[in-house]
Amino acid sequence: MITIYNIDDRPSVTNKAIVRNGRIDFGNILKNGADYPTGTYVAKVTLSSPYLQDNEFIKNAGQEYENLTGELVSRKGAGPTLSYTQEFTI
Repeated sequence: MITIYNIDDRPSVTNKAIVRNGRIDFGNILKNGADYPTGTYVAKVTLSSPYLQDNEFIKNAGQEYENLTGELVSRKGAGPTLSYTQEFTI
């Protein structure tokens, strides 16, 4: 899932992703059906909880994402999470 935050840290748009053949597709991410105005934004990409994933993904990632590693994976709290944040300017 991707969430775009505007400068005052309020979520602006959220969209689900589809992963196929090693590519992530978030589709068109528009704000109220229009392009974003000029400014600085933050995009936060997160991986949904395991119970929301399809069986093929769980087969590869593990029931509790135990097969996922790296600095973006956190195993603190109620369950495993994966997130990445990037600031960008339009």
